[in-house]
Amino acid sequence: MVYVDQAIDIDLSLVYMRIAQDQSHRVARDCVGLLHALTGELPGGVRADGGDIEKQVVRLMKSRYDTDVYRSGNRVKVECGSGVSGFTVATVIQRILLAFRTVVDLGMRRHSPMEHMPAHRPPSTTHSLQEWPGRRVQTQYVVIAGRTRTELAIAHNTALPEQLRTAAAEARWRVRELTIVEILLVTGARVSEIVEMTWASIAGGIDGVVVLRTKGGGREPKKIAVLDDHSRAVLLKYLVGQRVENDPLASAYSQWRNGNCWSIKSYTRFLKSRGYDLNTIPVFLTRDGTAYTASTFRGHSWIKLFNVPSGIELRPHQIRHWFINRELLKVKEDKGHDAFEFYSGIEELTGRMGLAHWSSLLHYDHSGVLAKMMARLDRLFRTQMNQHAGGHGRSRAGGDTSTIGRLAKLGTLPPTRRFDP
Repeated sequence: MVYVDQAIDIDLSLVYMRIAQDQSHRVARDCVGLLHALTGELPGGVRADGGDIEKQVVRLMKSRYDTDVYRSGNRVKVECGSGVSGFTVATVIQRILLAFRTVVDLGMRRHSPMEHMPAHRPPSTTHSLQEWPGRRVQTQYVVIAGRTRTELAIAHNTALPEQLRTAAAEARWRVRELTIVEILLVTGARVSEIVEMTWASIAGGIDGVVVLRTKGGGREPKKIAVLDDHSRAVLLKYLVGQRVENDPLASAYSQWRNGNCWSIKSYTRFLKSRGYDLNTIPVFLTRDGTAYTASTFRGHSWIKLFNVPSGIELRPHQIRHWFINRELLKVKEDKGHDAFEFYSGIEELTGRMGLAHWSSLLHYDHSGVLAKMMARLDRLFRTQMNQHAGGHGRSRAGGDTSTIGRLAKLGTLPPTRRFDP
C-alpha cells in the first residue's frame, strides 16, 4: 500500500501493484515516487490536466537532474547537463513513461500526457534502453482456437478451469499432470508445493485435505490445503495407478502387504517399518521412479498446452493468481458488509495461502478488490483509533504497529459498524 500524509492513496497503490507484477518492486517504487512528485500537488492527482503535468516534468528534470526538456515543433527534446549521467536521465524518463502508461492501462486517464516524450537514449552504443522486458504480465493469458489467439483476463474468469482441461486432454496429459492441475485449481497453492509433495503430505489419508510444505517453511509440511471431491478422486486414481507402476518400492510393498489391498495408510506403515523418512518419499514420480520436479513439469509437460488446437498460453503460477482473485471476491461478497468480518476473512485467506501477512495478497489483487476495501477499512479504523486515544492518534496497545493490527487487538471497533463496500 502507498501512503501519502498517513493515508492510503488508492491510485498510487494500484499503479505500484501493477508495475511490481510486470517489472519489479524496485521499478514500482521509482515510478510511484516520480508519479507523486509530478502530480501530488496538482488538482486531480494522476488525472490532472496534461499541460500542467508537462510543466511539472520540465521543472522536476531541471531541478533534480539539471536537464532541459523542451518542445521543438512536434518533438520533445532532452538535453542533459554536464553534471548528470545520460544513463540516469534515460532511466528517469523511462520510469515516467512507464508510470503514465500504467495509469492509462488502469483506466485513470484516457491518454498519457507523456505520449510525445522520446524514450531518451544515453550517448553510448554498448547499452540499450529499450523497454524493460520484465516478467510476463500476470493479469492476462492467451487462448488459442486454430489460428485465432484471444487474450483474456485472469481475474474473475470462470472459464479458465475448463479451458485448461480441454487443452490438457488435447495434449494427452497423463494422470500425474492432470492431478497436479486439479489440485492447483482448488487450493491456489504454488506449483512447487504441489509437484514436490512428499508422502508426509498425505500420510494421514486424503479425506478432504493434504498438508503442504510452504515456501521458506522448512521440510515439514504444515499448510492445510482443502481438496474437493473431484481433485481427491483424481489424486487417488494417480496413487493407485500410474504411481504404483513407477514406484521402485512397489515390489517390496506387494510382498509386505501379503495380498491385502493397497491403501495410503498401509503404504505409510510399510515405509515406516523399513525406516524411511516420509519427508523424503515423493508423491509424484517420473517413469524412472525418481522425484518429479516443478521444473520438469513446467519444461516438459506444461509447454505442450501451447501447441494443441485448443491451446492456452498461461504460466502455471497464474493459476494461483486466478484462485486468489476469486477468493478475494468471495470475501468481499460474503463479508464486505461488516468491517471485522471482512478483516477476519482476509486473515483466514492469508493463512490458507501460507502467507505471513495480508499485505502479501496485494501482489495477486489484479482488480483492486483488497486495496480498495482495506483503504476504506483503514479510514474507519483510524477514526476509532483517534477516539480511543482521546483524539491524539496514539495507541497504548503495543504489539502490532499497524492501525488495523492495533485495533483488532483492542477490539474497539463495534461489530455492528457498517461500511459501504
